[in-house]
Amino acid sequence: KCPWAASINTLFFVVLPVSRTSLWIVIFGIPFERALQWHRAFGRLFATSVVLHLLVVVWRYGFAALTATLQWGPSKDEPYPLCGFLCGISVMLIALTSMGQFQRRFYYVFYFFHLPLLVVVAVTAILHAPGSEDRAPVGIAFSMWFLDRVLWSYIFR
Repeated sequence: KCPWAASINTLFFVVLPVSRTSLWIVIFGIPFERALQWHRAFGRLFATSVVLHLLVVVWRYGFAALTATLQWGPSKDEPYPLCGFLCGISVMLIALTSMGQFQRRFYYVFYFFHLPLLVVVAVTAILHAPGSEDRAPVGIAFSMWFLDRVLWSYIFR
């Protein structure tokens, strides 16, 4: 396995602090602004780990590895490289539109990209992850986020 394959677990921590009914806010008693700071810090860490993962894959296997549509490896739990590449592109779009100046000047563009690309990142990260132990944290975080969106939209409205 690539040593940066664990970067997917960082995605778990990116999503948790910013849901409206965040467990971090309830459990740790921190204000939403502080949770947002943690979200940004984990987001930077995740984007950095995605770039490092990309560099290691290109260094070890070449550019052809990025768009391979078949699983790499001997088991059914091996990654799909194309899903990882799509995930990486989505992460970089989120990172670029989340930069401070851009986010403040073009908030609706930021928001338009941020939420739909989160879904793309979660789905492609789950498909790309090398095993169920790496897929579970993203699935849990994404499920909590989705539940939060449904609860906030329909119950707490």
